[in-house]
Amino acid sequence: MNTTKEKLDNGQLEYYMPRMEGDPDLVDIMCTVLRRKGMAKDRIETFLAAPEVIDAADKASNAQRWLLNKYWRFQLLTVEKDTLEERFALTEEDELSVWISLFEHNVLPTLMHYGLPK
Repeated sequence: MNTTKEKLDNGQLEYYMPRMEGDPDLVDIMCTVLRRKGMAKDRIETFLAAPEVIDAADKASNAQRWLLNKYWRFQLLTVEKDTLEERFALTEEDELSVWISLFEHNVLPTLMHYGLPK
């Protein structure tokens, strides 16, 4: 039976791995995108105060992406519009630049329209 430390050492618990030097900070990148696209300061503060975002702060970028996608998917489920397309745009496997582009072009307009996050 593997201990948690052994699993972490073997890369089996990537969620718990800290962000390493050179690994992009997706929370910071996301804030930059939100500011650049004109999201209101109070909405960005709401985003930063979310448990998923707080949890993502020191994690490796793959875990950050999973947590950020989870957060935005739940936000999108709160509106009356069918947001299936937007939720599918929150990918797990694409290159970082593709993920950011999909967020900016497919997800962010809906978030802005509905005053999300709340």
